[in-house]
Amino acid sequence: MDEKNKLKSEYRNYLTKIYREKELDVIMYPTTKNKLLKSGQTGLVNLSAHASSTVNYPAISMPLGFDKDNLPYGIEFMSLNNDDNNLLNIAKIYESINYNNNLPQNAPNLYAIDKEVNILIDNYKNKKNKILLKSDWSKKVKKFFKNYNENKNVSNDAKMLNKQFKKLVLFSYLIRIIPIILLYLINKFFFKRKKSKKQILRRKIFNDRIYTNRKRKRMPR
Repeated sequence: MDEKNKLKSEYRNYLTKIYREKELDVIMYPTTKNKLLKSGQTGLVNLSAHASSTVNYPAISMPLGFDKDNLPYGIEFMSLNNDDNNLLNIAKIYESINYNNNLPQNAPNLYAIDKEVNILIDNYKNKKNKILLKSDWSKKVKKFFKNYNENKNVSNDAKMLNKQFKKLVLFSYLIRIIPIILLYLINKFFFKRKKSKKQILRRKIFNDRIYTNRKRKRMPR
């Protein structure tokens, strides 16, 4: 065994001993020991996230927060071999407690999502109508996102799907409203017809009374 592998083996044994004696699930440490440097600055660069790669133990790095200069810092969790599931569970718990997915001001977003795509995402998430669920539109949206990375016409395709969504929503509203309107018109028609029959009957009764009264007046006493 050469000197390098000997040192790695000793370091691995040292870490394993700490895990066993302290009954640890993970060891966590910052991803860097030094203050981060801005573009154009010079200084000491000494990463601390090298333990896992040295001993070949599973590890995961996650966002920790920002300093006063709005520079991001990370934290790394390292577990023993064959303990990956436990490592991921701990990382999940940490993320739920310290969710920090904000980009620093001096690091622009390198992956901007088109406005029409964001609208399409909202439309797809908010689809509650059965017509939309059963329509080809839902299948087209799934296919759109499945081939998203290869699509060179993302904005126009998303815009077209959004227009189809509006038409489907309008169609679904019409399907609901038209029966109500028809029912209203039918009821109004029959009510008016019924009312007209009553009016005719009343007029007839009224006219009969007038005729009877006139006839009585003409009769000699």
